[in-house]
Amino acid sequence: MKMYRVKLINEENFVSNSSPSDVERHKTLVSYLEPAFKKLFATVLPWCQIQSFSFYRLFDHSNITAVSINPGFVRTVMENIKISRDISLDKNAIRPIYDKLQQDAKYRDVVYSILPTLPSEQKYLCIVLEYDLGVSKDVFSFTVSSSKAIKLDRIYHAFHQICLHFYQVFKPFDLKISLVLDERETWAGSSVKFSPFESLAKQFGLTSIQTTYLKMIGLGMDIPTISQTANRSPRSVDKALSAIRNKFSLQSKSELNAYLHIHYNDKLQDYFESIDL
Repeated sequence: MKMYRVKLINEENFVSNSSPSDVERHKTLVSYLEPAFKKLFATVLPWCQIQSFSFYRLFDHSNITAVSINPGFVRTVMENIKISRDISLDKNAIRPIYDKLQQDAKYRDVVYSILPTLPSEQKYLCIVLEYDLGVSKDVFSFTVSSSKAIKLDRIYHAFHQICLHFYQVFKPFDLKISLVLDERETWAGSSVKFSPFESLAKQFGLTSIQTTYLKMIGLGMDIPTISQTANRSPRSVDKALSAIRNKFSLQSKSELNAYLHIHYNDKLQDYFESIDL
C-alpha cells in the first residue's frame, strides 16, 4: 500500500505515515470537532470562550498521537518552547486538572504574545486535564479566555464531561497523526501521579491488563475503543471485563460503571483536599 507523509503542525515534529483515506477521515473529524466544541462551551461553560483545544496521547516510546483545532497556535508555541520541557508531556506525572499558565511562566508569556490582547477584566487560562490509561497518558488542553475568577475543583466536572464526550465521538485511536520526539530530556517537575483505580486493582487482585481495562472503563470507553487503544481483541476485552465484574461481585456493566464513577469522584475529592488550589 502506498503511504503518504502528512504534516499536521510542522515539518520537523508532526509527521504521519497514513493512507489517503486516513487523511480524509482525520480532516473530517477535525472539521467536526471545532464547531462541536464551541457549541459545547457555549452551552456548558458560557463564562469562557475557547481559543484552542489540543489532545495528546503519550505512549511509552517517543511517539505522541496529537490533534488540535488550532494547529497554527500549537505550531507557534512549539517554535518558542522546547517541546521536551513541556510539563504536560511528562508521562510520569498525571494531574487531574491544572492551569498551565500558572504552572509555566515561559508558556504563559508565549501564549499572551500569540493571542489577541484582552480587555483588562479578562485573562487567558490553559486548563489541562490528564488521564492515566495504563498503556498511555491522555492530555486534554483547553486555552480559554474569561473574566471570571475560577477554582479548579469547581470547574473540573464540566471539563471532564467534555473530555468524555471527546472519547465517545472522536475516537482517538482513529488518529494517525503523530508528534515524534527524537530526544527527551528528564523533566524535573511534579511527581504527582493521579491514578485513582490503582487502589481498586490492588484491593481486588487485578492483573496488569485488567487494571488497564478498568482505567478505560472508568473513562466511559466502550469495548471497541478499549480493544483498539490496548491493541487487544474485543473478545479478550469482554472476557476480562466479565472477570473484573466477578471479582467485584457486580452483575452488569452498568453496575461496574456506576461503581467506578463513585470511586473516581471519591479519589478526586481526596486529591483536591490534598493540594492548595
